[in-house]
Amino acid sequence: MSNNLRQKRQATLKAWEAWEKWTGQVSKTYVDGFLALLEDLAEQVLEASEDCILLPNGQKIQRLQGGCYSIGSDRYPINIIDWSASGKTLYYQRAKSKRVDCNGQSECQEYIFAPDHYSRIQVATWRSRDQCYRERGSRWGSIWVDGYDCYRDPSF
Repeated sequence: MSNNLRQKRQATLKAWEAWEKWTGQVSKTYVDGFLALLEDLAEQVLEASEDCILLPNGQKIQRLQGGCYSIGSDRYPINIIDWSASGKTLYYQRAKSKRVDCNGQSECQEYIFAPDHYSRIQVATWRSRDQCYRERGSRWGSIWVDGYDCYRDPSF
């Protein structure tokens, strides 16, 4: 891993830690500023990593790209870390998410996301029958690679 990429990851972690320490009411201006900072850092990291692959489902992905793990109606953010040469095996880590709306137990949910470089690396394999990635050893849930997403079903 290049020194430049390592520094960018550390900057992202510091920004997220600062966000977590901050409690109380958050104005829309602060949230927008923080989101812009995270998006800028993510863009820089993706530009530093030119590796990409075409997956069996036709999607093209890059390292450190956001995705989600979906089980039932709930969705949890992940980061794609690596893949096998064939693209049939993905390695991913859970990402951090912080809810930023004030809607309570509602279907309208807004989150901000950041990589969690300390989470366990997990493995997902392509299932031709289901046309999706699933966590290795599991028949439930699926992995989607088209950007961060998070949703917690309030009815459960």
